[in-house]
Amino acid sequence: MMFWDLEGQKERFHAVCVKTAQFNLSHFDDHGEWLRPEGKGLFGLRERIWFALAMLEEGSEAAQRKANIVLRAADYQNNCHFSPSQLIFLLGTYGSLLEPDVFERADAYVRSRLSYYLEDENDFVGVNDNFPCLACYTLIVGGERYGRPELVEKGKENLHNFKKMLMRRGFPTEYNSATYTPVQLWGIARLAEDTADDGVRRLALAIECRIWAAYTAMFDPELCTSSGPNSRSYTVDCCAHTHQTRYVMYGLLGDRLPVHPMNTIFTSEDGPEGEIHHDGYIEFKQISTCFELSAPYHCPAEFVERFLLHKPYPLVVEGTSEFTSSADTHLPPPDDPETGDLAVEYAAGVNELYAYLDRGYSLGTSRREFHNGVQTDSFFLAYKKADKVQSQADIGTVYARYAINGEEPDVRVHNFQDGGRKIALQHERAAMVLYRPKISFSKGVTSLRLLLNFPTIYRAVEDIWVGDAQVTEDCQRFIEPQTVYVSDGCLYMAFTPLILSDLGRSCAVEVRRGKDFTTVAFYNYEGPARDFTNRAFLIIGNGFVCEVAPKAEYESFAAFRAALAGAKVSDRHRSNMHSRFTTTRITSYERDTLSLECEYSPVSEGIRYVSINGYPPECPKLKLGDYHVNQLPFM
Repeated sequence: MMFWDLEGQKERFHAVCVKTAQFNLSHFDDHGEWLRPEGKGLFGLRERIWFALAMLEEGSEAAQRKANIVLRAADYQNNCHFSPSQLIFLLGTYGSLLEPDVFERADAYVRSRLSYYLEDENDFVGVNDNFPCLACYTLIVGGERYGRPELVEKGKENLHNFKKMLMRRGFPTEYNSATYTPVQLWGIARLAEDTADDGVRRLALAIECRIWAAYTAMFDPELCTSSGPNSRSYTVDCCAHTHQTRYVMYGLLGDRLPVHPMNTIFTSEDGPEGEIHHDGYIEFKQISTCFELSAPYHCPAEFVERFLLHKPYPLVVEGTSEFTSSADTHLPPPDDPETGDLAVEYAAGVNELYAYLDRGYSLGTSRREFHNGVQTDSFFLAYKKADKVQSQADIGTVYARYAINGEEPDVRVHNFQDGGRKIALQHERAAMVLYRPKISFSKGVTSLRLLLNFPTIYRAVEDIWVGDAQVTEDCQRFIEPQTVYVSDGCLYMAFTPLILSDLGRSCAVEVRRGKDFTTVAFYNYEGPARDFTNRAFLIIGNGFVCEVAPKAEYESFAAFRAALAGAKVSDRHRSNMHSRFTTTRITSYERDTLSLECEYSPVSEGIRYVSINGYPPECPKLKLGDYHVNQLPFM
């Protein structure tokens, strides 16, 4: 199999390390203390390893000296999932450049942490697959390095469990994450490079191939961002600013990617004005780019040609993933006599993912949540805000969060957690998203609303109408639920609210234009602090149907609004003696030749049916347009 541009990847890795060292050598004093106010107190062992990686790869005597100082000052009491794998790689690749005391301390830390990776939580248990991918590297390469065959055997067992998952499903459990799929790829790609076992190398390359197939298909090269639904995202990912997917795609494509790390976060010490930085400091993005590009990625050349350089539009990507049981919050052990009965558990199950990518935009949904859903984008829309994407200002997104007690999106907060549970279904350019609040937020409630978030850090949203009224003020509220129409960039969009359970509110719809976000809010409640019973809280309904269309398909925005104004919506709860007075929610949306329907239980999240145009959608294990997926490993 031909891999894509391994030499070019190495050159780009070296280039980002040179920039990172250039910007940051003077930011550490001669005792390894961080001098800048931004990021102070935020650097753990992992971050120091990444700074040292950049400095060692840069290669100058001054940079190598500073790398040793930075590592000498590290706190090795940190039980970070990342650090052992990163140190094994660092010691194996740059160990000769480390001073004896620095090498010995790092080596001792790795030895002390290895046995932890034998525990079950480091296997593929249906949650955060990046952890077990790093664990496979740590167990196998660390076991080989330190002469511990029991670690190697456990690592092989875990790796085979990943293979079994990919035999069952099209996507890993932690699917299409702009932050964590690249971490999966790093662990598996570095394992293929660094293991002494040919069988492990072949298996790692096959697994990496499967991850790349779905990841490149979901990536939108015009928008320079991960499209479609994703399991775990942060503010930087939701807003499609420079993020970890863009790092690895830059590693593959270089300047073929119009917006990439070198023309954003590496333009200066502080990067471009307005750029969102994870945890609020740019250095984290710079050093994590070095980390991500330190693996040579074995992406098959055919995927780059087919899905990145010459993407066949429109492209439908579908597939399944799986998830373990979970709960709203971290819970005590169930046998705890004081608190064990407080557990509210979500069942394990199978997810169905769908993305529709066309020239200039992409829309994606996931049927179910990943884990407890706090970071899951079960609905994600990305689109061009200009004729051609040349900078960050040309990229727009829309994502949803259920907000409790006045929460708002904030570029300074790295994770705007979703306060709701949701399920979704989609047919091409139309998506239905059903929301209800999480039970853990049922007390002391002052506000319940679903937010559609439009990042406007660089450019405002062009035009918004609610029903027949144009939004002309910075904050405009509407008493009755009405469809919200948006014209922005290359798209017309319509967001039709669903049930919007009215628990007492002064408005049903609010549009607010802020400095960094425009938000559309669909309200359930607004008033004095109020406690809800668990059952009453779980059957609060919210949600929307989104339809999008390229502007070229309509004569005008008015014509688009008129065409979608005739949609028929039905959304209600039903309870009767035959269901023993349990509650289901029955929702339908009909317009022209389109029909979306769903019935599910908001309490248990069991789905009785979903249908598209009268028929149940048949989700394949994996579909990447007309690509013959049966030629992929483990299919």
